[in-house]
Amino acid sequence: MGKRGPQPWDPSEEERRNIEHYVSIGMTQEQIASVVGVSVDTLQRRAREELDNGALKVNAKIGAALYRKAMSGDTAAL
Repeated sequence: MGKRGPQPWDPSEEERRNIEHYVSIGMTQEQIASVVGVSVDTLQRRAREELDNGALKVNAKIGAALYRKAMSGDTAAL
């Protein structure tokens, strides 16, 4: 007899990139799980790094853009 039950979800590289993107545009974990088609628990367990890094990457990009604007004299960026 073979294994029974669903196979564990192992996100592809494309799914991992998409998850990071979804985080970066402000989607909640519940929304991301729904789009990907897994439970929030599974998403958190199998894509923890993407969930954490997506937010860090977007914050770094925003910070860098604000820094560039401020250094060029844009006082609104300050």
